[in-house]
Amino acid sequence: MSTAVPGRVAIPRSAWRTGALTAAATFVFVMDSGLLSISFPRLAEAFENADRATLSWTSTGFSVVMAAVMAFAGSVADRIGRKPVYIAGLLGYAVGGGLSAIAPNVGVLIAARLLVGAGSAFFVTAGLAISLVAFPPERRATAIGLWGIAGSAGAIVAPTVGAAVLDSISWRWAFGGLAIIAALAAVAGTALPADPPSREAGGPPDPLGVVLGAGGVALVVLAIARSQAWGWLGWKTLGSIGVGLALFAVVARRSMSHPRPLIPPALARHRPYLMLTLTAIIQQIGFFSYFFSLPLVLTGAWQWSSLEAGYAMAVSMAISALVVFPCARWAERHGYNVMIQVGAALVIVSCIWWIITMSTSPNIGWALAPGLVVMGVGSSITGNFVSSSALSHVPAAYMGQGNALHQMCRRIGGGIGVALTIALIGESREPGPLLHGGQRVWLLLIVVHVLMGTTFALGRVRSR
Repeated sequence: MSTAVPGRVAIPRSAWRTGALTAAATFVFVMDSGLLSISFPRLAEAFENADRATLSWTSTGFSVVMAAVMAFAGSVADRIGRKPVYIAGLLGYAVGGGLSAIAPNVGVLIAARLLVGAGSAFFVTAGLAISLVAFPPERRATAIGLWGIAGSAGAIVAPTVGAAVLDSISWRWAFGGLAIIAALAAVAGTALPADPPSREAGGPPDPLGVVLGAGGVALVVLAIARSQAWGWLGWKTLGSIGVGLALFAVVARRSMSHPRPLIPPALARHRPYLMLTLTAIIQQIGFFSYFFSLPLVLTGAWQWSSLEAGYAMAVSMAISALVVFPCARWAERHGYNVMIQVGAALVIVSCIWWIITMSTSPNIGWALAPGLVVMGVGSSITGNFVSSSALSHVPAAYMGQGNALHQMCRRIGGGIGVALTIALIGESREPGPLLHGGQRVWLLLIVVHVLMGTTFALGRVRSR
C-alpha cells in the first residue's frame, strides 16, 4: 500500500517504515553533536589542564575520522549491503560512546571520540542510503525531511534532557546514555527489510586512495584547528593545508583510472552534484559555527546554566522540525532554488540581529528570541534541502557512495566550522570577550551564507 496525493508520486508505506527506522541514525548523530556542544564547558572543567584547542578535538577529531571513513563505508555498503553496515556502525558507536563515558583523561576521551566518529561514518552513510532508495526519486526531499525531523528531535532532546543530566548528574552519564540509545537503535535495525548489494562485489575501494583521502582530510582540519597557535600564515598551517590539498588531487587522479575508485567517475563528472556538495560544505561550516558558538556565548557572556542554554537551542530546533515537511512539499513541486536562497537570507538576518542587539546583559524577548526563530527556519531549509538537491539524481546503484562522499564533505565542513569557532572566540572566559568572539562568529556566518547562496545558484538542480 502507499500514500498518495493527486498529481504526486505515491510513497509506499514500507518506505515510511524504513525511513522511520533509519532516522534513528540521525537522531543519535545530532544528539551527539548537541551534547558535545553544551557539555564543552563541563569538559573544560573536568580536564582543566587541557586548553580549548585540545578539547575541540573531541569534536574536530570526530569529524575528521567520520569524514575520512565515509567514502570507504559507502563503497562497502553498496557492495555487501547497507543493512549490515548500518547495524555495525551503530554498535561501533555504542562501544565508543561507552568508552567516552568512562574516560579517565582527555587523551582517552579523544581516542574514544575517534571510534565514535568511525562508527557514525558507517551508520549515517548506510542509513540515509537505505532510506533514499526506499523512497521514489521524486519524493526524496520527503525522505530527507523525515531525517531532518529526527535530527531536530535529537537537537531538542540534547540541550534539554541532556543538559538536565549534565547539570544534575554528570557529562559521563549523558554520553553513556547516548551509547545505550545507539545499541537499541542497532537492535531495531534488524527489522529493516533485506538489503542485497546494489553492485557486484569486487573488493574494497582503492586502499591507497582511502588512506590518502583520510590523510588529506586530517591535515586540512588539523591546520584550521591549530591555526590560532600556529598562526594563519604560519608554515605549519599553510604546509598542512597544501599537503592535504595535494593528497586530494592524487585521490581525484587515481579515481579516474582505478578499477574500484574512491570517487566514482560518474559522480566526479556530475557538475551539479559537485557544486551542490561544495554548497553543503559551506552550509555546514555555518551551521556548526552557530550550533557550537551560541551555547558558549549564553553560558559565558550571559552566565546561563547548560540547561538554560539548552532550552534556548531547543526552541530553534523545534521550529526547524515544524517547517521541514511544508518546505519538502514545496520543494518537490517547485524545485529548490528560491527556497535555498530564502533560507540563506533568513540565517543572515538572524546573525545581523544578534550582532546589533546582543550584549552582556541577558535580554531574551528582544535580543535572543527573534534570532532563534528566524535561525530555526533558515537553518532547517538550508541544512535539509541542499542535500536533497545534491542527492536527487544520484543513481540507486551508487547511492551509498554518492551519499557517503556528500556526507563526508559535510563532515569536513562541520569540523572546519568548529575549528573556526574556537579560533574566533579564543580562550577568554570573561563575558565581554566571549560576546565579542560570538559576534565574530556571526559575521563569519553572514559571509558563509552569501557564499552558499552563490554556489547553490551555480549548481542548482530542479527536482523532477
